[in-house]
Amino acid sequence: MNKPRQITDFPEPVPYPAGRVFHVYPHGFEGEKQEPSFEGLLCAYNFSCSGTDWSTTGRPRVRPGDTILVHGGLYQYNRYEYTTSDRNRLMPLAGTYFLTADGTADRPIAIKAAGDGEVIFDGVGNYTLFNVEAADYNYFEGITFRNTEIAILAGTQFITGSKGLTVKNSRFENVGAGVFTNFSGSSNFYIADNWFYGRNNSERMIGWSDPELWARFDGVDGQSHPPAMDSYVAVKVYGPGHVVAYNYIADFHDGINVETYGNPDGTEPSGTGVFGPKYPPREYWDRRPVAIDFYNNYITNSHDNPIEIDGSMHNVRVMRNMLINHPSHAMCNQPAMGGPIYWILNIAYNLPGGSTRLTTGAAGVVFYNNTIFSETEGSLQNTHWRNNLILGQNAAGRLFDISSFTNYTSSDYNGFYSFPGKEGVFAWNTPPAGVMAD
Repeated sequence: MNKPRQITDFPEPVPYPAGRVFHVYPHGFEGEKQEPSFEGLLCAYNFSCSGTDWSTTGRPRVRPGDTILVHGGLYQYNRYEYTTSDRNRLMPLAGTYFLTADGTADRPIAIKAAGDGEVIFDGVGNYTLFNVEAADYNYFEGITFRNTEIAILAGTQFITGSKGLTVKNSRFENVGAGVFTNFSGSSNFYIADNWFYGRNNSERMIGWSDPELWARFDGVDGQSHPPAMDSYVAVKVYGPGHVVAYNYIADFHDGINVETYGNPDGTEPSGTGVFGPKYPPREYWDRRPVAIDFYNNYITNSHDNPIEIDGSMHNVRVMRNMLINHPSHAMCNQPAMGGPIYWILNIAYNLPGGSTRLTTGAAGVVFYNNTIFSETEGSLQNTHWRNNLILGQNAAGRLFDISSFTNYTSSDYNGFYSFPGKEGVFAWNTPPAGVMAD
């Protein structure tokens, strides 16, 4: 008899309680300091820090289990100033905190607010504020990131990326992207209890893909169509084991995304399988976009989608999210690489483009116990609706319009409401019962 597989429950990441502690203060701090103390983050993180050619000569002081307590204040430098003084502690031009030390799963390297005032890292309009692509198991808590295009860059496709990144109880303001990786080797991120505020107009819900809308409103009240994408995405991930939970996200083009990566690593570029690319061989399994959880997030006002799982493979669970004011679609699968993808107990409201984007590549998708205040339509296969409440908002011709290449796509035990007097609200197009796929 085969031995049952053991299921491991991974605890929430926390700083290591027995590690060394370093104290960081902002430039110009004149109060009493706790020791060992440093002026500026990189002076504590590395053995040396400078804003000149010497900015790259520093090597990490920190080691697994260390905690850097950042005391309240504004951490802002002039990246155009070439100086050995404390007016610039970052690489010239870039103005980026390059973090390169590795922690471990049980002993992360923690950068944490000390609790004596708001800790603000201001990028002054630079491209990347923190680059952790070379640093595994780094941990941020209680930090405000602002005025930058990418607040935390954690991976670049086909190049490099980090593992085990944690970001908790932090605030992102005036950013183009919050936490970003599209590197397949990134894994086990924990992004929770944060606030993400994008730059897009918070007073307008503006879709980006409707030419009729563009023609009708272009130039009205200062609007332009397609709208400028001032902020791209709050959180983007790829690779296995990520958790994104209990976040507030507003005014981005997209809220939380799995990278639309293309065929997963290890598959043939042209897709030589019978129904598409073959499954990645075992040596690539640690790079699959699988076992990802997006739950209990509140997301409002995206140009496109609050949650996209477009490039993922299977066991992606999207649960108990509140998705409000999204002109494109709230639930996006285009495509999922085989599934199953689970949409469970989500609430989606005010979706004038419809609730769900399901293209011909969507497969293995499960919709259970969702409350949807808009119409639902799509072309797909092997997709199932159970116990959903679908209440139309007159955003599409039909309330529920499904076309499937497979006759085992199904819908049952759902509740529907359409506007009184509206005809032809349902359409279901699948192969005959004796044909497995068309």
